[in-house]
Amino acid sequence: MTKSISNKPGYITTMSAIIVGAISIAVIISFLSEGINSTKNSASNIYAAQARAITQACAEEAMQKIRDNTSYTGNFNIIFNNGTCSSTVSTTGLPNITVTAQGTSTTVTKKIKIIINQVSPKINISSWQEVADF
Repeated sequence: MTKSISNKPGYITTMSAIIVGAISIAVIISFLSEGINSTKNSASNIYAAQARAITQACAEEAMQKIRDNTSYTGNFNIIFNNGTCSSTVSTTGLPNITVTAQGTSTTVTKKIKIIINQVSPKINISSWQEVADF
């Protein structure tokens, strides 16, 4: 004669504890996974904002160079604490000037392209766009 395991005292309690424990572990892993993904997204958003600010600073510096010398063309780089940028000022003949600026923070890069159609008596920007590529 064989005895069924389910007839032993505490069988149902033990199985219930195992099932509840497994479900609890699954829920905890799910919460941890969501937390990690949220942290990664937050970091990416911070790097994107920093890259955008760096790029805009570089573009502003390029426009200052144009303000100081209306025939300025060339390129330059700036190193910040949280990233770097590079900018190029080119012309197809005054008053048409193109400014490109690219800024990087950690792994995120942003690019801006600016079209200037007047430099005197003041700089007139006809287009300022964040672009995927130049």
